[in-house]
Amino acid sequence: MTLIPEDIRARLLANGAEITTNDDHIPLVKLVNPNGRGCWLISEIDPERPNRVFALSDLGIEIPTLGYVELDEPNCRIGRLRLPVERVTDFTARFPLSVYLLAARRAKRIIENESVLATFAAQSN
Repeated sequence: MTLIPEDIRARLLANGAEITTNDDHIPLVKLVNPNGRGCWLISEIDPERPNRVFALSDLGIEIPTLGYVELDEPNCRIGRLRLPVERVTDFTARFPLSVYLLAARRAKRIIENESVLATFAAQSN
């Protein structure tokens, strides 16, 4: 399975091409480590470096981080078993990446609980 299908890749590239400091895009892709630790919510692709994505990353060490990650898609394997990273095909985000970041910092991991995220969204407005 392709980690990022072409239609979603085009939207991520468009998000990455918007050069303003106020952009707070809704994540379009969720990747997970099948070994059990690791999750990435991706909102942009750097148009100048197509293997570079902007994401909220949670490596399972209680320090979710926001920033650019290199994604070598065909060879993206991690963990002891070197299993390939997988895309969660039914992932649909309702909030901007900043809301997921606020909630993740509080919980020390990425969460998707709608009511918790809605609370953080209301606080950020």
